[in-house]
Amino acid sequence: GHETPHTITPDHPFTELGFDSLTAIELRNRLRAATGLALPPTLLFDYPSTGALAEYILRELAPETESSAHQITQVLDQLQELLNEMNTEETDSSPITAKMRAMLNVLETGGSSSAPKKEIQGADAEELFDLIDKGL
Repeated sequence: GHETPHTITPDHPFTELGFDSLTAIELRNRLRAATGLALPPTLLFDYPSTGALAEYILRELAPETESSAHQITQVLDQLQELLNEMNTEETDSSPITAKMRAMLNVLETGGSSSAPKKEIQGADAEELFDLIDKGL
């Protein structure tokens, strides 16, 4: 054991505290019973220190209202995972590329979707083809 709880720092890994797979599951079960949270079997491996686990449980018990930017970043992370798994040799990625360029345009123009319309109205044929190549 430890002389006092203060000898265990928030960044102290559970493995150095003597946790193995069985004790990790036991702690997860006790935390689940105490909090009512649906905790994953890999909890102590996903959050390998006391501080990381405490932060996770706190977020789950009292989630903060997420900003739009944070929510979008999470969705983009999920999109990145899907793109990494996509076989580009077997999938036509041009609709995906066009959609992503359109979304980026909205972000770059401050949410205004009228910017491309202004460019199109005064464009000659070559400029129109350039706009099409850029995905509007």
